[in-house]
Amino acid sequence: MSAPVPGLVLAGSHSGCGKTTLCAGLIRALAARGRAVAPFKTGPDFLDPQLHRAVAGRPCWNLDGWFMDDDELADAYARGSAGAALALAEGAMGLYDGADPVSFRGSSADLARRLGLPVVLALDASGMAGILSGQAVMTEALQRFGYRELETRVDTLLAPAGSRARGHEFHCSRWEGGGSPAAYRSTPLQGPTAEEGFVRGRLLASYAHVHFASAPGWAEHWAAVMAGSANGR
Repeated sequence: MSAPVPGLVLAGSHSGCGKTTLCAGLIRALAARGRAVAPFKTGPDFLDPQLHRAVAGRPCWNLDGWFMDDDELADAYARGSAGAALALAEGAMGLYDGADPVSFRGSSADLARRLGLPVVLALDASGMAGILSGQAVMTEALQRFGYRELETRVDTLLAPAGSRARGHEFHCSRWEGGGSPAAYRSTPLQGPTAEEGFVRGRLLASYAHVHFASAPGWAEHWAAVMAGSANGR
């Protein structure tokens, strides 16, 4: 089937590769240029749609290829994109991660195929490129879990130094290495403040999941930085 409103699926190589940040920044940048963008989210996620709704200024619909048949997907896409110039659907996890490892049903790739939408793939190339002098080491137990108050220590892609936002962390790995300035001063609800993440040039690497609704200016800052890069600044 062909989608009635032009759009694309922004998928990723895996979870945590930057899909949500990139998607929100694109929606905000396009909206700032007067383009009505209809946001969508693959799967049953209810957190990312809140962010996309905030930056788009209109509801973000879920498109779930496991729960919905072809007609239901087409109907949800048509209703969710009504009146928009284009649609942007953020994928879930990796491009082929779905309910069935053979048919990939429910995956971002499956959704794109069934709606006739092109795919833009976000890749985390830091490990391949050797940008950071260190490595993530998997552990058997959680290293950090819970809400965080974040303050940028230096200028980053998302915000200038001294900016504050809320977020959370949950990961069973630790970073071994260094050599780059810490991105954030991370303060949990209980416990000591710690430095988190790394910044090197235009690179920002961090375990923190930022809640952009707590600091809408961060998405605007990111869009402005990307616009400057496109214009050679």
